[in-house]
Amino acid sequence: MKKLFAALAAAAALAMGGASHADVLSFTEPTTPLVFDSAGNAVYTEGGFALSGPSVPFLLIGEMLVGGIRDDINGPTTSFSLAAVGGGAFSPLSFDYPFFDLGDLAGNLSVTGLLNGTQVASQVFSLGASGNAAIGAGFANLTSVSFNGTSGFTLDNIGVQTLAPVPETATVVLTGVGLPGLALHARRRRRSA
Repeated sequence: MKKLFAALAAAAALAMGGASHADVLSFTEPTTPLVFDSAGNAVYTEGGFALSGPSVPFLLIGEMLVGGIRDDINGPTTSFSLAAVGGGAFSPLSFDYPFFDLGDLAGNLSVTGLLNGTQVASQVFSLGASGNAAIGAGFANLTSVSFNGTSGFTLDNIGVQTLAPVPETATVVLTGVGLPGLALHARRRRRSA
């Protein structure tokens, strides 16, 4: 009987908990054809994530993404957005920004975390030399992240952690009602045998 209750408790824990999975977007497939969304943005997908930005300056070179390109000299720089394919929450962990000279070395790279379109976190990194950026704890459980530089920048090895969906309340209630019912059924079978 104790084994049955242990098995039932383990099943309940698995049904109620959400698992996480870490991955690194390394841009190892730069030849992957870009898809264009309804707004005309180029979309690159890898590891269950989509990175999108304006199609004209979207460059995948040497297994990294090059951004911060201006459409004209005084115009805004390219902004890229990262989101899970099909939606869902994720947490960015870190990224590399290898040195890449676009002729405009001074500047900053702003990383903004969004939850359903609302900004909930922001962090700024200095450009001009290669680096590895650890993203702060405020960037947990986001629906998208944007990268925007005031000068040229690159992105590589973006570490992300996805979270498995948590079951709905009805699933938890049915599990809570069903497990004692199974235990009662097993007990009655034992007594009748």
